[in-house]
Amino acid sequence: MHFRTRTKPAAATLVLAIIWSLSPASANINLELRALPEPCASRCVQIDLYAVSDSFENQSLSAMDVILVWDPAVLRLTGITAVGYYPYNWLFSGFPNDYMLDGLNNSWEDGDAFYEALAQLGNAAWATPSGLRVVTFNFRKLRVGQPTLVDIARGGPPQYQYTRTAVYSGQIPGLNVTGTLTGVEIIPNPVGDMNCDGVWNAFDIDPFVLALTDPLAYGQAFPECDYQHADVNCDGMVNAFDIDPFVVLLTGS
Repeated sequence: MHFRTRTKPAAATLVLAIIWSLSPASANINLELRALPEPCASRCVQIDLYAVSDSFENQSLSAMDVILVWDPAVLRLTGITAVGYYPYNWLFSGFPNDYMLDGLNNSWEDGDAFYEALAQLGNAAWATPSGLRVVTFNFRKLRVGQPTLVDIARGGPPQYQYTRTAVYSGQIPGLNVTGTLTGVEIIPNPVGDMNCDGVWNAFDIDPFVLALTDPLAYGQAFPECDYQHADVNCDGMVNAFDIDPFVVLLTGS
């Protein structure tokens, strides 16, 4: 007995191919954190949030909810930068009051926050393959010199009951188009931490003076430290011109 395999006619196959090619591709919008270059001697760290199309085409978005997480022993969130180059003017960009929900914005001392961006009515934002710069988060450095992660949490139970990270389509109301979530690992610049204990305080004063007056003795007293940490004005030299910037860094002025 012979069995014959049934095949689609060539015309039908061609029609299906055309329909498939005309169908909208399934694509999402990724969220990425990217650290800005850190100044030589600063108490601040800035991290940009980008919305990135995961296809070769721009994709529209109407809103996003983002759970930002970090190590509160290393960094302290201080807010966002409202001025600068942002390709899109959001209707709202900031930290909403979520007191009756998970309360992420009640305090940022615990290392998480809830950020929200809402697009202009009738004027969606567009995530590009290279990334739409959404906002800049500002952090104050509490510890320096060691890697630390600033990340985006997907959210939901068990840690968060009501809050989730989500990006919503600018074409289909309420459609969740969230793709991958990418955080960023940074090493807070340790310039000015002269005894290499990870913090700036009065215990850095004597080692700083020693680095200025006797670099050899400093190297012997603190072999694990870098003498160039005393170059607080970032001119490539360690000298008396570093004293005033060191005082400013130490006092947090």
